[in-house]
Amino acid sequence: MEHLRARLVEGGGGRDFSGVAGCVLTIWFGEKLSGLPPKCWDDSVVEPLLDCIADCDVDHAAIPV
Repeated sequence: MEHLRARLVEGGGGRDFSGVAGCVLTIWFGEKLSGLPPKCWDDSVVEPLLDCIADCDVDHAAIPV
């Protein structure tokens, strides 16, 4: 899991993650990946995850404090 985390951090440059600023992100590997994270050598999920995170826009005003 540390390898995936490191690859996500390394690959994040140039993307705008302001839509999830202040949020804690959790990644669930259910349905298609049988609940298991990808193998440490399998980086095929890194770019799609980064794109998905960059596309998120959390409505902070809708979250009760």
